[in-house]
Amino acid sequence: MACKIIDINTNSTLDSIIKNKSDGIVKKFLLDSDIKLKNQEILTFYKYIEVNKFEFFFKVKFPYGRRIKRIELVSKFKNNFYIYKISNKSNIDKDIFELDEIISLIKEKYNATKFIFEGFIGTTNLPNNEVINSIQENLSNFITYIKY
Repeated sequence: MACKIIDINTNSTLDSIIKNKSDGIVKKFLLDSDIKLKNQEILTFYKYIEVNKFEFFFKVKFPYGRRIKRIELVSKFKNNFYIYKISNKSNIDKDIFELDEIISLIKEKYNATKFIFEGFIGTTNLPNNEVINSIQENLSNFITYIKY
């Protein structure tokens, strides 16, 4: 099987991405590989959502409480920022609420006047619509669910 090699900025801070001065390093990754690597789940999700004109960033650092939180994937198009979190079905509610809180903190920090921030939760197994609607009613931000 032929593998596609992609270059992705890794380990940047969200602040540097928003300021158009990403401070991470560009790494090469194998896409469509049968090799099970540590980042393969993120790469599989990336392959599903890849959009040509978007810039993508892996393992983005964001201050969250007293520690630095790693956001699996962030994409950027002009002043729109898309925050992606990968979850499994057993932790999806916890992950959605954490993503909602992260987006709220980001909007507060950057005053969201000239930027748009949106959240996406990626999972291989979506909960039923009743669970999704119940969770969504308790969020401050709309979160889009993506099955990959």
